[in-house]
Amino acid sequence: MVGFEEMRDELLERIEDLLKRKQYTALRDLLADLEPADIASLFEDLDEDSIPLLFRLLPKEPAAEVFVELDPDAQEMLIRGFSNTELKEVLDELYLDDAVDIVEEMPANVVKRILKHADPDTRKSINEILKYPDDSAGALMTTEFVDLKRDMTVEDALKRIRRTGTDKETINVCYVVDPARKLQGIVSLRTILLSDEDDTIDEIMETHVISVSTLEDKEDVAQTFSKYNFIALPVVDKEDRLVGIITVDDAIDVMEEETTEDIEKMAAMLPTDKPYLKTSVWDTYKSRIPWLLLLMVSATFTGQIIARFEDALSAFAILTAYIPMLMDTGGNCGSQASVTVIRGISLDEIEFSDLFRVIWKEIRVAVVWRHACRSEFRQAHARRQDDLRQSHHHHGRARHLPDARGHGVCGQGRGLHAAAARQEDRLRPRGHGLAVHHDGRGRHLADDLLQLCLASSRNLIKIRKTLFNRA
Repeated sequence: MVGFEEMRDELLERIEDLLKRKQYTALRDLLADLEPADIASLFEDLDEDSIPLLFRLLPKEPAAEVFVELDPDAQEMLIRGFSNTELKEVLDELYLDDAVDIVEEMPANVVKRILKHADPDTRKSINEILKYPDDSAGALMTTEFVDLKRDMTVEDALKRIRRTGTDKETINVCYVVDPARKLQGIVSLRTILLSDEDDTIDEIMETHVISVSTLEDKEDVAQTFSKYNFIALPVVDKEDRLVGIITVDDAIDVMEEETTEDIEKMAAMLPTDKPYLKTSVWDTYKSRIPWLLLLMVSATFTGQIIARFEDALSAFAILTAYIPMLMDTGGNCGSQASVTVIRGISLDEIEFSDLFRVIWKEIRVAVVWRHACRSEFRQAHARRQDDLRQSHHHHGRARHLPDARGHGVCGQGRGLHAAAARQEDRLRPRGHGLAVHHDGRGRHLADDLLQLCLASSRNLIKIRKTLFNRA
């Protein structure tokens, strides 16, 4: 089966060609075979002037589904171009939670027009949902659900589902309420269909119901969906009355938003709710500058530490080669720790009371990492020393060879003793602890550093392969 992405370019070419030739019937047939989300995706790549025409070619119900999938700018453009009749037709086909989302995204003058042409019941429900905080379960819910009574028979329940279920968000789960609309239980459509017609809802419903309050944070709601694998979740008020439900598609949207926000926090950015290409330069600047200034101030402490070792760095300039490695390693370790901790907080694996446990654990990880780095450095240094000894031994043997001027053995002996003395003097440490030949331009110390980097790279590659294999 060929996926939509593989056909995307071909579909765009066909749509543009049919638009030029004004083959509207063929366009309608072409769009009818596509999913609403795919049609909305195609609209993003088409000329804005052609979007209203294509939208009007769609039947009412698919048109409403496509409208929900469009970005807010395209929705606003269509609303401004709709006649009053067209706007009312679209609003009548929308589910309540989708209508609320659209109202929240539109400017005030567009919202007034939407509410003006919505039917009274829809307008009342929209206003009630808009009273809840943006990040609460109440703002996420819909009031379109199927409710049943305990004394109903299965036959009566099926009749009610057929009569009222057309405009409901979902009929897969029905909710049992008493006359005061307090939640008594739930029953799935599967259970109803598989029960005898004479059975009562009281006999087949589940009384252990997991629900959320209207003011509960929407991130906690999304985690409840993830934990219990629900397709819908009832929302109750302070008096335990059923006021709405949240469906899994809305929970998925919340999960995506919260994950994006966590990633932005990990990257030291203020969260934004706009796509990258639709975010202005000024908004991007404002989301990044606070953390950049904070990090810049914290970097002054690093400068002060380096300034304290100015004498040592001036005596051994080669030591400055270690600074990028140490700073990058510190930054990478900080990123790893922050990603782990922030993600743990997002998944409720870490609480504020675990602060000292987290700090103590990270300290121990740092100590183990320090020993690993020091061991790697020692191994690289030992290998370098072996190379130097082999090189010195080779040069010493070369001095025993007869020279071209025919010097005798005694002359060679005197030359050998003198060379050995000079070699020993060159290797003798100075006041700062380094051999004389290490002073020149730091060539040998630079070689040690290179060996360390190469060895560390090899070990990192091994570790990465091991982790991927385990994953």
